[in-house]
Amino acid sequence: MNKFEQLKNKLTQLETKDKNFKNFGSELHKYQLNPCLSEAEIQAFEAKNRITLPDDYRNFLLEVGNGGAGPGCYGLVKLEVNKEISEGENDYYLSQPFLLKKAWNCPHLLNPGEEFVDIDEDKLTQGTMYVANYGCDIHSRLVITGEQRGTIWINDCGSDGGIYPCSLQIASFYHYEGYVIEEEELESVLSEPALSFYDWYDNWLDKSLEADYI
Repeated sequence: MNKFEQLKNKLTQLETKDKNFKNFGSELHKYQLNPCLSEAEIQAFEAKNRITLPDDYRNFLLEVGNGGAGPGCYGLVKLEVNKEISEGENDYYLSQPFLLKKAWNCPHLLNPGEEFVDIDEDKLTQGTMYVANYGCDIHSRLVITGEQRGTIWINDCGSDGGIYPCSLQIASFYHYEGYVIEEEELESVLSEPALSFYDWYDNWLDKSLEADYI
């Protein structure tokens, strides 16, 4: 069984366990995935946006599904294959390199007296794709270009939380109701490396299966 078959197997287990859709967001997606994309459809999207999708995400689209069951309020966002993704005046938004290498503008990492830096958010999220919404304007974004390619970052600018890597602990916090990160741990946690798309989705499955509230 390859690793993508393992994801599908876990999703089936989760659907069986959570028959009443108590898991966050499940009442909308009901653990169903949209049909997979074809190689031709993915190549057309890549050509339109002048990118190559990270392998984990690309293979997920080919072997598992195109959005549907997944983390957050609404599940995994569907890839609109005929769409060129741009933000503001930034053409070929996805092909521009993601610039961040560490957490940015997070309150817990600011020095005493240091204030938030007001920078165009579109510039900071270029080279990334929106893949899930955790509510309160907190988004997961998959990095498409740059040194962090293939990893998941959290955009929490809407709640003045900055942009930061979705590490194992951060993912667990968002994917398991009751998972606690202590105040004194935050600086360390925000400095941990971001998960890959596969590991991020797998974490959602694992934490959901562990939950005693479903």
